[in-house]
Amino acid sequence: MTVTSVTGHIMGLDFDAAHRQWTSCDPVALFEAPVIKTVAGDKQQIVKTLQREARKCQVLVLWLDCDREGENIAFEVIQVCREANPRLTLKRARFSSLVPADIWRAINQLVEPNSHENDAVDARQEIDLRIG
Repeated sequence: MTVTSVTGHIMGLDFDAAHRQWTSCDPVALFEAPVIKTVAGDKQQIVKTLQREARKCQVLVLWLDCDREGENIAFEVIQVCREANPRLTLKRARFSSLVPADIWRAINQLVEPNSHENDAVDARQEIDLRIG
């Protein structure tokens, strides 16, 4: 078993290059401008570590905060790890405290990552980007 960590989001959402500058377009165009999710510049080393470890794994168990934001970060980790190892089996540990009983319960009741919670955060991030 290998354990590593991330420090919050490893990806950020932004407009494509044609719409990134404040003066590059009519602000109304931003409502339909393409957005892209990319690895943040300061997170490149974390991504390299995740991908290096993912190449050696069969199962990835995600232990992130048990809220929507944690779920979204989990899907960012999934994306970069699957680039290195598309055959990974994915599981999510759900816990709300670090007491031994909760940790044991989480490891014995692993679940699938929740794409609905991830999608909710993606939508909120896109709305924040488009309308501030």
